[in-house]
Amino acid sequence: DKGMQASINYNQWIADLDHAAVGVSRSFGGLGTFGLGVVSLGLSGIESNRDVVPGFIEDFEPFDTNTGDYDYQDLAIGLTWARSVTDRLSMGLTGKLITQSIDDESATAYALDVGAIYDIGYRGARIGARLNNLGSDIDFFDRVSAPLPLIFSIGTAIDVLEEDDMGNKLTVMADATKPQDS
Repeated sequence: DKGMQASINYNQWIADLDHAAVGVSRSFGGLGTFGLGVVSLGLSGIESNRDVVPGFIEDFEPFDTNTGDYDYQDLAIGLTWARSVTDRLSMGLTGKLITQSIDDESATAYALDVGAIYDIGYRGARIGARLNNLGSDIDFFDRVSAPLPLIFSIGTAIDVLEEDDMGNKLTVMADATKPQDS
């Protein structure tokens, strides 16, 4: 069936961090479901004289460590495609453009997320796995490079109490996440 969904979220987190996310998806029947998402995380008006700057960039111009304010912003834009491969197996992938900006400097990276969900066929039981952030490093100043956090996750869920006449049901789930650097 062809349906469309949209979501808009905004949070102001601790330390005045602003987090916003917008997503929209639409089913195209046998072609699968396509989605577009944007997520940002940022902070404005950071006093530059409060930070400790690593020695290897303290002399880098125009990096000002003593006066004024600066802003920090992360932004990710993703295009997603997902499709049922069989009546029990669904797979999807997301291509992402990721940018970070600190003061007047910015960096860009590209990444791919892949995932799959398998319906076991008993009480809504399913198992899923995903791999996030397969992609390029993010580079600042041509001297500071960092890999994106590669993350593997696996999870499972089962409907312990199936839906009753009032639409209530109880689902139990568990998942495990393994970042590359832990």
